[in-house]
Formats: sequence, C-alpha cells, structure tokens
Amino acid sequence: MLQEEKGQERLLKTIIDAGLCVQCGACVGHCPYFDFFDGRVMVMDACRSDTGRCADVCPQLENEDAFFEPPPKNPMETVRQVFMARAMEPAIRDRAQYGGIVSSILVYALKKGVIQSAVLTSKGEGSAPRGVIAESEKDILACAGSRYSSSASLSAFNQAVRENRSKIAVAGLPCQMKALAKMKSLDKDTIAKHVALSIGLFCTWSLSHRELNQYLMHEGISSGVIKCDIPPPPSNVFKVQTRDGWFELPLDKVRPYIHRGCSRCLDMTAEYADISVGTVEDKDGWNTVITRSHVGEDMMRMAAKDNIIETRELPETNLEHLKQAALNKKKRGFLPG
Repeated sequence: MLQEEKGQERLLKTIIDAGLCVQCGACVGHCPYFDFFDGRVMVMDACRSDTGRCADVCPQLENEDAFFEPPPKNPMETVRQVFMARAMEPAIRDRAQYGGIVSSILVYALKKGVIQSAVLTSKGEGSAPRGVIAESEKDILACAGSRYSSSASLSAFNQAVRENRSKIAVAGLPCQMKALAKMKSLDKDTIAKHVALSIGLFCTWSLSHRELNQYLMHEGISSGVIKCDIPPPPSNVFKVQTRDGWFELPLDKVRPYIHRGCSRCLDMTAEYADISVGTVEDKDGWNTVITRSHVGEDMMRMAAKDNIIETRELPETNLEHLKQAALNKKKRGFLPG
C-alpha cells in the first residue's frame, strides 16, 4: 500500500500526521511545498509528483528500493578513532558548550580553504532555532553552543545547494546526518559534491520548540532562551539561560516535550558523519570525538598538528559508558515506547 502512495502523501500519512517528524529540515527546500515556521515543518500545499524525493530523504522513513544502507547494529562499527579533545583557543572554549571542538574545527577548515561555508543552527533567541549559512569566523562563533529544540537546519543546506555553493560543512544531529547521507546516496553527482565535511552531534532526543516554550512560560521563564544545558548524570536537571540569568528545572518535567519521533531513532552518536562530537562525562571543558571517515580523520589530525586542538586518550571507563549508551539508544529505537 505504501508503495502506491505518492511521496508527499506517504510522508504526511506515515510521519507528519503521525506526529513522528523530528524537524530535521531535509524536505524543506528539497520540495517547494514544505516550509519551517516557529519550530515546526509545515505543509504549504498538496504535491502530486510521482518522484517522492521528500520521502526518500526523510530519516524517519526506510526505503523499499534499498538504495540506502541502514546503520550497523554495532554502534561503534563505523569508527576509526575515539578520543577526547578541546579547542586550544580560550575564546572559543568560553563561547562553546563544552570543549569547543565543533567551532574550532569549522573555523580552522574555513581558514585552510577546506570549506567555504557551514550550515549551522542559530541560537534562536526569541524564536525557534533555525538553519543558517555561516561564511565567516564571526558567523560560526555566533552559533556556538548546544540547542535542545529542533531547527530544521537542513533547509539551509538545501538553500546552499540551490545557490550552487561548494565546499560546504554541515553540522547537525544524528537524524540530520542520516538525511544528508540519504541525499548523497540519491544524487551522488550533485548533492555529494557540495559537501566537504559533516560533523554530527551526540543526541538522545530533541525537544519541541513550541511545547518547551509553553512549559517555560508556565514556570515564569519568559525573557527568551539564550542557552540550554543538560549536565551529565546523576544531575537530572535541565538548565536554561535567559537574559535574566540561569534557571534549573527537573529534567523529568521536560521529557514530555521530547519529539515522539525520537523514540524510533537508533543513532546516538551520528554514525553517518565524518566526525562525531559529544561531551565527556566528569570532565568539564572536553569533548568526546569519534572520527568515522578519512576526511574526518585527516581534519582532526591536521588541526592537532597545527595546535588548533588538544587531544588526549579517552579513559576506558568513559569509552565503555559511551558504547553502552549508544547500544541502549539502538535498543530503544527498535522497541519504541
């Protein structure tokens, strides 16, 4: 039955109307009938095309034609190196969420000419975070820090492709790295040539911008979110920075606003990225880094050689915790609650 439905019809019925969209933005701009507004992907009009490319790039849908290979059952299978690292530049570390690796690598790649622009996520102060095209060090640093609500930032990648940009870096969540990999598989001759580097961010879930905002307002937090943070366990708190300062909320009070679609995700560590980046438990100011391709490995090696980043061996305990957390994410995805 699904094979008889056209692309938009299938996407609407199976994902969007079912409440399983994670707002990655892959369909926005890939198809003219989708847009992103106030934290939500919107359908602007009916599409009768038989191509179904919007459905083909959706990370929530598997494809019957098997053009795209699913992630391995072993979460550490596509790994070249795992280590901990941080930016050498204090100014970058101060603006970043943890060790500043994503910002420092992007700034370095831009200066070296490896990339010409980067698709990132804006802070979204006063509105929903959304995708932006960063073309300078200033643009990159303006996007430093983590977001816990979805941004549809791949819509900015689709814009960059329409503008025929090359040497693009894309930083995003595991679902966005999967969608980007689907785009590459679909159209190796055009999409793939635009991407010079992909950096994935560890993620267990993302929050609905609208629902999170309503909850914060209910708690008396209404001056505009600047930054959010979830400290490593056992803290169990959700920290929010606004113009009025920092607030701490019980993490369990925030969980109801997680996107339903996150429950079916199998990927915590962005297995389709060139470089995957997360935090390091019990070590403030450091990132866990996984290189997954020769592009990612070369980028990190060059940055370390030029003293852009500092690297250290990831403790065995941290590595085992990472493996278990990634495996648990896969198990939950196979058996969504």
